[in-house]
Amino acid sequence: MPHPLFERHAPVLERALTAIAERGYWSPYSESPSPKVYGEGAADAGRAAFDGLRDRPFALDQPGTVGRVGGELSP
Repeated sequence: MPHPLFERHAPVLERALTAIAERGYWSPYSESPSPKVYGEGAADAGRAAFDGLRDRPFALDQPGTVGRVGGELSP
């Protein structure tokens, strides 16, 4: 018996699988936070949060991490 959440979100999952197969872009969410949905200033707050994390290491608490390697830079 399928899980109710799977049945509820099946169209979104199917569309995601299609995007994967086509190797294209698709998102079920709008690209810009709507002030009607997220409130005034949401876009600016999101940009500020992104800029605050940019160009610096993003610490992840993962077991077995010994150190950092490589020269990858944030976009």
